[in-house]
Amino acid sequence: RYESSHPYQNNEDYEVQVRIPGAQKLHITFDPQSVSEEGCDELIFMVDGEQVETRSGSSRWQDVIVEKDHFSYRWHTDGSCTKWGFAFTVTPKGLPQAEVLGISLGEGLWLLDFLMDLLPDPPR
Repeated sequence: RYESSHPYQNNEDYEVQVRIPGAQKLHITFDPQSVSEEGCDELIFMVDGEQVETRSGSSRWQDVIVEKDHFSYRWHTDGSCTKWGFAFTVTPKGLPQAEVLGISLGEGLWLLDFLMDLLPDPPR
């Protein structure tokens, strides 16, 4: 799960790389609470340096499909106001079905995500 702080801060600007080796595509699904200042605070998705999608505003943020095993996102906010921010999950599609310890790779990734959610949040 990838997310901003809630609410986010003014004047944020950072980029994060996401890669799931072996995936044929990546399905990005947003938390229904995702919202930002329309046109001023933006979540920009890029593949190989090229902008492919942008999310901003208060309308329900639509899913994004990336046709590669990697992408980056840039979160940029201005200095005028703040809102809840964003949260999304990335689900790999088309992974090889290799079995490890009797579970598929997809099940293993789900289990890892589940266990990570059980960890306490780091202090801010």
